[in-house]
Amino acid sequence: MSFCRVYPSYFKLQVCWLHLVTRITYLCKLIGIPAFAAFLQLELFWVRFLLFINEITFFDGHF
Repeated sequence: MSFCRVYPSYFKLQVCWLHLVTRITYLCKLIGIPAFAAFLQLELFWVRFLLFINEITFFDGHF
């Protein structure tokens, strides 16, 4: 059974990446960027969680 660890550095990388590609020059407009990055991070955790649950049920013999 393999479980991938997700570290907080992934979140930091997404926030930096979003700040770089956003064409907004006003700092007050960038307030929503960390929230959007958090949404992407939550989606990443959700997909990994579902894959982990499917892997457990497959190895236990339940479908």
